[in-house]
Amino acid sequence: MDVVTNAKVAFVLERYALDDVSEICLRTRAMATALAERGHDVTVLTTCSRYPGQWNNDVAEGESTIDSLSVVRFRLEQRLVHRLDRPAKWLASYNTLAAKVWGHSVGPVCPGYRPYLDQFGPLFDAVFFTGAWGYLVSEGMGRVRNAVLCPAPWEDRTHQGKQAATLLRQARGVALASSAEEKRLRTATEYPWSCPTFVIGAAPDPLPSPSYRSKRLTLVDGPFLLAFGHYSPAADRLLEAFQLFRQAHGDTSFEDDRSERMSAKNVRLVLAGDDRFPHDPGNGVVSLGPVDDTARESLMRHALAVVHADPCIRLSTGLLSAWMQGCPTLIHAGSTDLQPVLDAIGKECVFDSALTFAAGAASLLSSPGPRRAYGARAQHMVQRVFSPRKLGECLEQCVRAVMGRAKGQPV
Repeated sequence: MDVVTNAKVAFVLERYALDDVSEICLRTRAMATALAERGHDVTVLTTCSRYPGQWNNDVAEGESTIDSLSVVRFRLEQRLVHRLDRPAKWLASYNTLAAKVWGHSVGPVCPGYRPYLDQFGPLFDAVFFTGAWGYLVSEGMGRVRNAVLCPAPWEDRTHQGKQAATLLRQARGVALASSAEEKRLRTATEYPWSCPTFVIGAAPDPLPSPSYRSKRLTLVDGPFLLAFGHYSPAADRLLEAFQLFRQAHGDTSFEDDRSERMSAKNVRLVLAGDDRFPHDPGNGVVSLGPVDDTARESLMRHALAVVHADPCIRLSTGLLSAWMQGCPTLIHAGSTDLQPVLDAIGKECVFDSALTFAAGAASLLSSPGPRRAYGARAQHMVQRVFSPRKLGECLEQCVRAVMGRAKGQPV
């Protein structure tokens, strides 16, 4: 019997919800559902926090179901250690105790988390830690049989210093989106970990198929560009670039998806996923706050293009989802891991400054025909390279390897 048949697998992260469009949550959802669809017993362990930028008990603790997966939530508790974050971070590279304090200060403290893992942790065949390398990781890895560190492909300050090296020593495996991510992680941690590394790739998160209700759902009237995710400094730079586009092309004639004429002043920028995004309707900027899967699918279907403006997210799950829907996109050139994809589908919609964003947006909005062709090429690429089936197979190989390693079998 194959050791990976009907494996019992858990994923651990800080937040998990249908309206959480952070890269960590979307990537975890893609991985968890990819394994569940292959017949495995998948559980998600997370907190009662819902909104980015704060640690409140917004959701009831206990067990619920999302995407047909079991989700177990733990209540949060504030502790003094959070006040030590800055000094501990400064000392983390030099002092092991400071590194541990800093690790505990990153993310939430959940009193019920450790007792749960003490009781049920050994029952899981593999546990993927997909969130920040803070409290949930440092307190959880020693309480499970086969801990796999699975960092998202984005800039994360917790992947540095002695605390990161300590976690890597405890891991049974490290699962990464690409070979380039392995090189970055080794550079960031400065630690040559001995456990096996698995390149598992990526896939879109599980958006629902358009229903009769969602097809009739219109959240934004008129033509718009869409950007979704959590707030970061990249959002402010995007606003500046969008305003330059409106100013530079105020008299330029464009065509919407129905081939009707429009101007840059008719186009709005819609920001979805975070209440911290600015809302300035007078200047064409609309912030919707958190949106669930149905709303996000509807927004992508109606948007002229989806904008990926944060180069710190190097292989965006949300972007893969947009491409899977056939959406044309405007992408920041700093997303280096996307270059092989862009080589195949076209680099005409890439920007690295406000000026190139304005030019790229003007080119993309000039006619619906090229937009549809670009979206079709992107959709074909995702279906071929970033399928949930491939992601599920790679995760199965990872589970099989760490289970075999625990049993003393060759990997």
